[in-house]
Amino acid sequence: MFGWNTDLWSHLAPMHQVCNLQITNAHYKMPSKPNKLSQFWQELKRRKVTRVITVYAAAAFVILQLIEILAPSLRLPEWTMNFILVLLIVGFIIAVILSWIYDVHSEGGIVKTEPAQKVKEEDIHPSSSGWKIASYISFVVIVGLIVLNIIPRTGSSKEKAILDKSKAVLPFLDKSIAVLPFTSLSDDPEKQYLADGVMDAILLHLSKIEDLRVMSRTSVEKYRETDKTATEICQELGVAYILEGSFQKYGDNARLIVQLIEPGKESHVWADDYDRDWKDIFFVQSEVAKIIASELHAVITAEEKQLIEKIPTTSLTALDFYQQGREEHNHYWLDNNNRKALERAEDLYYKALDYDSTFALAYIGLANVYQDKHFWETYLSE
Repeated sequence: MFGWNTDLWSHLAPMHQVCNLQITNAHYKMPSKPNKLSQFWQELKRRKVTRVITVYAAAAFVILQLIEILAPSLRLPEWTMNFILVLLIVGFIIAVILSWIYDVHSEGGIVKTEPAQKVKEEDIHPSSSGWKIASYISFVVIVGLIVLNIIPRTGSSKEKAILDKSKAVLPFLDKSIAVLPFTSLSDDPEKQYLADGVMDAILLHLSKIEDLRVMSRTSVEKYRETDKTATEICQELGVAYILEGSFQKYGDNARLIVQLIEPGKESHVWADDYDRDWKDIFFVQSEVAKIIASELHAVITAEEKQLIEKIPTTSLTALDFYQQGREEHNHYWLDNNNRKALERAEDLYYKALDYDSTFALAYIGLANVYQDKHFWETYLSE
């Protein structure tokens, strides 16, 4: 019995050793599963797609920053940034596809990139130093722009605290503004009514926009000559922005300088100067009002836009008499109901209508004169 077992084992032992050897060989020869993600990344690097992405991203960042800075001064439409962003996204896709298919060699120009399995190691072109430098610079630009946009720009902490406190009390402040009395650049003090007339027109245009809250002329008159800061004025009036301006008319030309100020800012939110013909003053006033509304992110309806762009009169002479009448009417309100100023305003409004009988603002001025003349008489008689 034991002899049979020994004989059987003598036949099975070689087979057992062969099986162990085959299993051991199979274990060491089993190929490892390739990392497809790693292979794809290496292929992107070989085709220089990663460098193209880096350079393109840096250029796109710079373009977007330039558009954001230049858009207000160039008066670009609101959809400009979205349009540029779409173009950059489309361009990015095209750039990635082209960089995958083609490569640029210093000695061969633009050539089609061969698949990895067809390229021998000795055929791989060394990367040019220009691409490396461009990639490094692009990376630094991207990091720099990200840092500048993420880190908040600190201004005066005291002024910001005051403004933030006001906004917490009055949540609608973001779209509120006070138009301060404009300064006349003329040496003749009698020409102040021209600056006040332009200021009144811009204030009136802004008042037509329902999405804005605009302080009245009488509320801002006390700041005609003041040494208070923008933050103090905004806090007293309960507004988020103030508009300052200066005006001069010389011959048939006019110059208007305006600046939109937000308290707590180191510079103006928006500023511009207009040197135009006097006959274009209506267009300038409408344009300023629309730009301010845009800066405050106020919504202008089609009807409001039409009202703002409407020309009140075709007669510049009628406009001049109306502005003088408006100035005298303001003197009546500010000078303890000065009756003589009210009578002069009435005469000037009539003169304006002599040159343009359809001048609606002059009729409104006369209506206000009659109300001021007869209000107390009617009130006391009752």
